[in-house]
Amino acid sequence: MAKSITLSQLEELKRFNNNLSLYSSREYKEYMADNALQMLNDIEFFGTFHRKLLVELGIYHFHKDQYDFNMINFIVSNAVSHYEKQLN
Repeated sequence: MAKSITLSQLEELKRFNNNLSLYSSREYKEYMADNALQMLNDIEFFGTFHRKLLVELGIYHFHKDQYDFNMINFIVSNAVSHYEKQLN
């Protein structure tokens, strides 16, 4: 069962999402994606967003040279939207 997300967790997830911008380095995006994965794990272990991000990070690690982070950014953005609705 999912735990309720706290406002501080949501703000942190938003920060991770914002830092996945096009202007960040590849290493920094990877770091932010790993942090987002851990946050989603804390919120809902093996929830939908956690599983999707886990799979997408696996794909990233196999295709680092060609990966553009769009799908990772999409997953984290959807998680932020979902959890914002949960808090309201």
